[in-house]
Amino acid sequence: MIVRPIKIVDVAGNEMASHPAVAIGRDYLVLSLTVSGDRQVVRILSEHAGQPGIWPLEMFELVSERISRTWSASIRSVDGRSHLVLGPVEWHRPGFWEEYWDRRREGTRDEFAHAVAEMAAEEGLPEDGRVERD
Repeated sequence: MIVRPIKIVDVAGNEMASHPAVAIGRDYLVLSLTVSGDRQVVRILSEHAGQPGIWPLEMFELVSERISRTWSASIRSVDGRSHLVLGPVEWHRPGFWEEYWDRRREGTRDEFAHAVAEMAAEEGLPEDGRVERD
């Protein structure tokens, strides 16, 4: 799945003219999708250091509707709210993201890179998942 920002929204829901992590009109590979109540977010690779970042789905238009064959679904409960999470099966493991960010478990970043490479290959992108600029 590939999306293209049509606007940039901060965490409070306010529109912003620009942000260093995402660029209006640029295409991004969707790494995961989370839906809960009135909130839908996508995880994409940011412009800054290529790290995964979470953004409101309302910012984007869909460029490619392909759902990766690597994705699976899970339902999580956080603060009493249920969330439907779609993404690579490895990332559903409890603690995956804490391990990724805190580097608590060797191999987590390799798991991340492998899943990104698989999703990217399905979309015909380089294995780092970055959509080439024109």
